[in-house]
Amino acid sequence: MIRLGVALGANPATLAGLAGVGDLVATCSSPLSRNRTFGHHLGAGGSMESAQRATKGRWPRV
Repeated sequence: MIRLGVALGANPATLAGLAGVGDLVATCSSPLSRNRTFGHHLGAGGSMESAQRATKGRWPRV
């Protein structure tokens, strides 16, 4: 994540700090996270449509 951010012009300290790590932990571990829910449905073999329904239509841009 840090390498991608730096390649896009981000300050690496921001991504390694609480803002970056905290966001990553919350996104990956919270059952309320739309990104996690979307990815879980796709990873379990679900369709794009079922993943979109599971996130109530508020899905990441794919």
